[in-house]
Amino acid sequence: MQSEKSRLWGTLLVALSGFGFGFLGLFNRQLTEVGLRVPHALALRFGLAAVAMWVLTFVRGELRRVSLKQALNCALLGLLFVGEAWLNFESSRRIPIALTSLLLYLFPSMVAVTSWVFFGQRLRALGVLALGLATLGIALSVGTLEGSLDSAGVLLGFGSAVVYTGYILAGAHARTPESALLSSALLMTVSAVIFFVAAMYVDVANFQTALLAPGPIAGMAFIGTVMPIPLLLLGMKSIGATRASIVSTLEPVTATVLGGAFLHEHLSGLQLLGAACVIGAVVLQALSETPGTKA
Repeated sequence: MQSEKSRLWGTLLVALSGFGFGFLGLFNRQLTEVGLRVPHALALRFGLAAVAMWVLTFVRGELRRVSLKQALNCALLGLLFVGEAWLNFESSRRIPIALTSLLLYLFPSMVAVTSWVFFGQRLRALGVLALGLATLGIALSVGTLEGSLDSAGVLLGFGSAVVYTGYILAGAHARTPESALLSSALLMTVSAVIFFVAAMYVDVANFQTALLAPGPIAGMAFIGTVMPIPLLLLGMKSIGATRASIVSTLEPVTATVLGGAFLHEHLSGLQLLGAACVIGAVVLQALSETPGTKA
């Protein structure tokens, strides 16, 4: 009974994590409306998140000495994280936030294929099916019936999935601090520094527009970053990475609902079918990696 309660609790935590990440596109679009540029928005996002992460790390007693190699690895991972965040935010300012989120969720299939090609990891039948389903889903989602999409936005969204794939693979092989919270705090710090430098180079005065939208700034930092990261880590301890990846598909679902409710971005029937295909592909990919699964 205790184990069942633990799984249910873990599932709820991961679901809340996906729900929180799903808000990022909405907050980003709201900041677009007040004129806050992407580097400035991300500098504030990661700056506030870094402070909160360091506090959480200290409160939980996970503050440890970090070796030079671990720090360098976190810095390199931070560069990939920065690239993914920038591409994702730029994309969601050009195309429906639901589509940007769906494009990002190509990464499980990309990780599987890359691991097969470069690391010799077995590509199971379910994984191949997931790749085909994800490709079909994106083709249907991009093939909108309601006018033409911004091709640059689609490419940026696809690029975010490519860079995130690199981040996942690098993170799996890089030696980082054992504490996930400490590693996250370091990553947030690296990201914040890079974006603050970029923002100051582009236009320091643009930071003033953030005063026009304190709500989205706080939401982006805490609901979309600080809250979901620890919840995902805690939830994964109870249900494992495979189930967590399935439950995390609540992120594109949330983005789709929010886009329709607040931004009047309604997907066509074919796009909704495409979204279902992408989410189904994530589920299949997760199942293909489950030990003992026949595929």
